[in-house]
Amino acid sequence: MRIRVETAISYSLILGVLISSALMVSGLTLLFLKGGAGPYDVDTICSFQSPVNTRTFTLSQAIEGLGSFNGLSYIYLGAVVLIATPVTRVVLLIGQFASERNKLYLFLSLLVMTNLTFALLILPTLARPRSLLLAFLLVLRCKFAP
Repeated sequence: MRIRVETAISYSLILGVLISSALMVSGLTLLFLKGGAGPYDVDTICSFQSPVNTRTFTLSQAIEGLGSFNGLSYIYLGAVVLIATPVTRVVLLIGQFASERNKLYLFLSLLVMTNLTFALLILPTLARPRSLLLAFLLVLRCKFAP
């Protein structure tokens, strides 16, 4: 039995949203039941000046925290699954367009995948103020170089 790509995409989107929602609701429940996560209490996590972000709480820490039922780990992984859901869609479309030999849509899908990769993996490392300034100056130098 062969599954159509459109059906696979539909199921991947539904499954991604459901898994993400389950992880996030579980994380919120654990967060409030335990009164916090790790060294942070709920008030610290929920404040506008919260020290909890992807620089202080990494993916490896999130995976390690699953066994100890750390609420932040479940919320973090729920966000990762939610972000990965449209990426999965683009990967499936690349496969479909490659098998159909549809060069235009394959090119467009690869362009979208390049943009997603840049936005998810490269841009966050450039987002530091000094790195962002250096990247801006490099762009100006390339643009106006003789």
